[in-house]
Amino acid sequence: MATGFIISCVVSWLFFLVQEGFLISKDEFITAERSREMLLLGRGAVRDNFEVSVVKPPLQYWLTTLTLPRSERPQTAVRIWPLLFGTLTAIATGWLAYLIEPKQPWLIPLSVGLLLTCPLFLMETTSGRLDTGLTLFTTFSIVFAQLARGKPKWWLGVAIVCWLGTLLKIPLVALIWFIIIMVRYFSPSQRATLRTPWLPLSVLLALLLMAIWPLIQMAAHDVPLSEVFRFDEVRLLVGPSRLGSKPFLEVPFRLITTWPCGSVALFAAVAVHFGRNKDSRPAVVEISIVTLTLLLLIVLFGFRNGRYLMPLLPGFCVLLAPFLFWLWERRRPVTSFVLLFVAVSSLLGPEIGRRIVEGRLQDYSEQKLIAEKLGTLQQSEDRQIVILEPNKGVLPEQFYLFYGNLRGPVETWSVAKMRETRPARSAIGVCNIRDFAAVRENYHDVTIELAQGQFICWRANPF
Repeated sequence: MATGFIISCVVSWLFFLVQEGFLISKDEFITAERSREMLLLGRGAVRDNFEVSVVKPPLQYWLTTLTLPRSERPQTAVRIWPLLFGTLTAIATGWLAYLIEPKQPWLIPLSVGLLLTCPLFLMETTSGRLDTGLTLFTTFSIVFAQLARGKPKWWLGVAIVCWLGTLLKIPLVALIWFIIIMVRYFSPSQRATLRTPWLPLSVLLALLLMAIWPLIQMAAHDVPLSEVFRFDEVRLLVGPSRLGSKPFLEVPFRLITTWPCGSVALFAAVAVHFGRNKDSRPAVVEISIVTLTLLLLIVLFGFRNGRYLMPLLPGFCVLLAPFLFWLWERRRPVTSFVLLFVAVSSLLGPEIGRRIVEGRLQDYSEQKLIAEKLGTLQQSEDRQIVILEPNKGVLPEQFYLFYGNLRGPVETWSVAKMRETRPARSAIGVCNIRDFAAVRENYHDVTIELAQGQFICWRANPF
């Protein structure tokens, strides 16, 4: 009841937050626009600016196509799925807490409460990015792996969420699965749990399911093997800009600074390996190894964005909860201070999250009007659509494609390219008022169709 009350209150509050403002980040624009293009051109491929793209798989875009035509607020249609994923992640976190300590039921609401007061989790759950869904599937993979200790059929559940996670973003669940198998293989007391035909059967099932979408793309759209299986990303990760360069501690730093309880959670994950009863708590040790290994890989590969912490947060919360329970049983001055710090930090978490979410809200009404005007000017399919200097005051092209409901691709030009190019057909476009002189140099009969603040929608014919 306590867990259900916490989840209901937080999710109800978040539901109001997801309806406010505009879509704000480039990743949200991309999610919305790829979903819109699926509605226009079919769900058989992910398209970016009307070109087939294999950069990201289709699951969240498929789901967004279900809500986008049925919602008056596009931000709600795009963000409702991450909110649902976040709700299910909270439930999975409580389930995981029950599995590792079934005799201490109060760890369930404590673990869920820690997760739902984490500002980073609240921020991502109200954003239209893919990380919340990936967090859901990674959490369920750990839950199913724990259930497979007693009932090996649950390895099939790991295979299913491995497929879904890969269909949503990346095969992170496959990596977690591998780490869990290695931990149990090198533990004599747990090695017997791997001696079941369900494990190789599940691995085979996961591989077959994960191959379906890439093979469809290869057959239907002649996408090269290296692109469809994203070998280029692997080369990038081990290249000089990532693993080949100096490791960065940006993500662990974000864990500590973005989440007030992050430092205590990190200490709890490490302290598990120095406890006297760690041999009697293999599930806790396993979750700790998985979480810390993923954090180490994030550092080695040079990832620098705090949202890459998302799949780790449920594990940290499940490890932090019994650690706090252990401190409560001792009640010494130092432990009391830590408990007070965590309690105050958790109470402040929603307020910090609210400030972060509200800080992201931007008034894009001027550029939305420009985008809508651009949509009314797209009379001819032969007419070129140009966005001048996107991401430099002018919003990315996905914003104009989506809010303008454009039916053709957009070209993004710099001012230098505008001055060098000699266009052969009429064009419409958007630019900042300071760059309008470059448009005049390249086109004749330039007319300003709409001016809003610092932004201009123009129409022109070539010389």
